[in-house]
Amino acid sequence: MKLSQDVTWRLLQGFGWIVNRAPHGLAVRLGEWVGVLVWFFSRARVDRAEARCVRVLQVGVTTARAIVKESYRNLGRGLAEALRLPSLCPGLMDYIDIHGEENLKEALAKGKGVVALTAHFGNWEFAAAALALKGYPMNAIGAEQRDPRI
Repeated sequence: MKLSQDVTWRLLQGFGWIVNRAPHGLAVRLGEWVGVLVWFFSRARVDRAEARCVRVLQVGVTTARAIVKESYRNLGRGLAEALRLPSLCPGLMDYIDIHGEENLKEALAKGKGVVALTAHFGNWEFAAAALALKGYPMNAIGAEQRDPRI
């Protein structure tokens, strides 16, 4: 185990402890702040992301920088919400609106199962948790993390 992984794990545990004791709005704001901090200290990754935005979205550097910074802010927000899932589960549905559930029910009624694809767009962890709380069977596939504790 690398020292950086151990430090990251301990920071995540500490941040999780904080956001699980904070009101939801404050926890999300703290997550945004963490996202901006990571953006600030991750220059190599940020530079690559900005270059991709310029190339793929065909925008200027200033616009690309704003897009990437907002993406990091959103990832921090998602991190705070994901870390709060254990304490939110009883009232999770208070934070979520499900649109198109009838489509899922119709597909499941065919008896063949459903493969739902999502990306890092919004808080997909909340979506999976909400569907599981509503009784839908759920399996997730993801990439292996460098640190198995994460």
